[in-house]
Amino acid sequence: MLEIGNLTFRHLQALEVVGREKSMSKAAVSLGYSQSQVSRLVQEAERESGLKLFRRTGHGVELTESGKYFSVELSQLLADLNAAVRTARQLSTGETGHLRLGYTSISYGMRIRQVLEALRKERPGLTIELVRNRSAELSEAISRQTIHLALVNPPETARGILVHAEWEESLCWVVPKSQESAESIEDILKRVPLVTPPRAQWPALFGRLLTWLDSRQLKVNLFETQIDSFDALMHVAAGSLCTLLPMNIEEIAPTGVRFIESELTLRTALVSREGADALTTGAAEIAVRAISEAKT
Repeated sequence: MLEIGNLTFRHLQALEVVGREKSMSKAAVSLGYSQSQVSRLVQEAERESGLKLFRRTGHGVELTESGKYFSVELSQLLADLNAAVRTARQLSTGETGHLRLGYTSISYGMRIRQVLEALRKERPGLTIELVRNRSAELSEAISRQTIHLALVNPPETARGILVHAEWEESLCWVVPKSQESAESIEDILKRVPLVTPPRAQWPALFGRLLTWLDSRQLKVNLFETQIDSFDALMHVAAGSLCTLLPMNIEEIAPTGVRFIESELTLRTALVSREGADALTTGAAEIAVRAISEAKT
């Protein structure tokens, strides 16, 4: 049980300011009260607490021994209270908290970097955890509310899932730089293995790729794997394979790779659960804006 009687926040605030200023008149100016109001608040506080906190002097007031201890503790209490209110307000508006952001192997380095940079700039109080998985698993995690946002293959059924933005990326062939620059992608694919994400992860893209290969009567060594974009770039640079990635992957590409424009595109969506909290909706707005600005 609290031993402060009927003390209110106004009493505590007056005690803290008077203890800091050592003057009723200065405390009154700081608080925007009259001097008589401050004096009355101090008297009521001393009566309710049963403590003698101040001694009146010819130059103002001075703290008693118990007042000195109480003033230090009260200042810390009010500072902690202000910090708690500030943090609670930031949590309620999504300015701080822990955000779990999902991405697929092929979305690594695609728009994820623009999203992360924007979130760190506009929400410095956020801690961000990245979760990599296949689109289906990420969509399921969104439904279970174990992650907040995800960059995924646009869901065919969106029950309970909110699509914040959907966009189309131009894809390019990424081949070892050792290949002759004048050589066509068709000739390169006849010799160098092609690695792609699993067809179950990006069925629409995979179907278009197979159609493209069939139209050119190409028989290629095709490997489906969960390898992410950055790892794929390393293998391409080593000359062991070629792959198909978004055009803007050039920004993080190592030396030793070459890019050839393709006719293929990839659709991606930023999704969350419907009715998400302020943390999620705020982060989604920042992410959509970052992606839109990066595309223009």
